Amino acid sequence: MSIFYTHNEKNSVIFAPSCGNVLPIDDVPDAVFSSGALGEGFALIPEVGEVLSPCSGKITFVSDLLNNYYIKSDDGYELLIRIGIGSEKMLGDGIRPYVEKGQQVVIGTPLCGFDKALFHQNNVPPLVSVILLNSDEYSSITVFEGSCHAAKTEVMTFLSSPNKLT
Repeated sequence: MSIFYTHNEKNSVIFAPSCGNVLPIDDVPDAVFSSGALGEGFALIPEVGEVLSPCSGKITFVSDLLNNYYIKSDDGYELLIRIGIGSEKMLGDGIRPYVEKGQQVVIGTPLCGFDKALFHQNNVPPLVSVILLNSDEYSSITVFEGSCHAAKTEVMTFLSSPNKLT
């Protein structure tokens, strides 16, 4: 399959942050995510409790509860990576951060590890959600669904608007 775009648009890719199964964002059992209020994205049911950077860029925020990571990509798009649905009630227990604010990352840099068993014990679905926070600046957003491999499978692609490239 070919994607055609003008010379003024740039194709961007977000890779899988973990091995597992990709779901559409509207399948996330949290209305803030599933409604698209934060932006376009996807969720992943991880096979393992490790989350890798889905792009190259800079960590701009790590929440005190260790469940939210923001990355500004080298291409200018902004991602939210959220670990668990309702994980705030765990107060960071079971999550081990590997990065800090201001750190440069590349595709595949480990962001954090988490204890899937502890999430299940606390009735917290261990979904990993990835949201393109400034998705209104992009077009032709496509999300792959199904089985994926961490830092290898292209899960989301989109085009930057010509006015964004100026």
